[in-house]
Amino acid sequence: MSSLVFTLRRKHGTGKNIDELYDEAKQLLTWVLTPEAVCITAASYGRHAMQLKLKFGFDIVAEYFERQHHSDLPSFAEQLVGDKVNWCDPLGAQVMVMTYSPIRGKIGQELTKVVDVTPQEVSLHELSSSQDIEKVVHEFYASAPEPKENGPSEKRFLIIHADPVAASLRMIEHCRFVCEKARSDFCKKGKGAVGSMFVTL
Repeated sequence: MSSLVFTLRRKHGTGKNIDELYDEAKQLLTWVLTPEAVCITAASYGRHAMQLKLKFGFDIVAEYFERQHHSDLPSFAEQLVGDKVNWCDPLGAQVMVMTYSPIRGKIGQELTKVVDVTPQEVSLHELSSSQDIEKVVHEFYASAPEPKENGPSEKRFLIIHADPVAASLRMIEHCRFVCEKARSDFCKKGKGAVGSMFVTL
């Protein structure tokens, strides 16, 4: 929670106080909850929305089931691409999302329908070493096209399936670190086009 608050502080600067940042962080964390967890939480407080609001600072049921407009990864990607507020930097976004996709499932074809691009898609448990992970991520950024002077930039997606049953948590954390470092290095070079790079883990 503290790291998320600090991230929001860097994003908003001094525009929001700590309490406001804390409330925003809690709302963002509801995006990674399961429906079961939200229902259990709501059931423990009965139907008293006011008690939920006093406990969490907002109505967690309404936030999860009404304000979130995405029900699957393609709809989330469509919303992500279309709203710059959700980007983590000018180039686009790097997000870690929780889905219920089968271990061998590929969703790239479904994603193509909503973002007009064929994503690069890999499964973490099929990579044999940390060097393989680094190679995939670094090649994704190294092959990024140069920014266009006129016209919209080409959007590129990298989807890494990180199933906790098939891949160890240590491997998943290492992959996340590799993605963050590669993106940071790429941003420092300043060669990417606005809204061109999206990584989903």
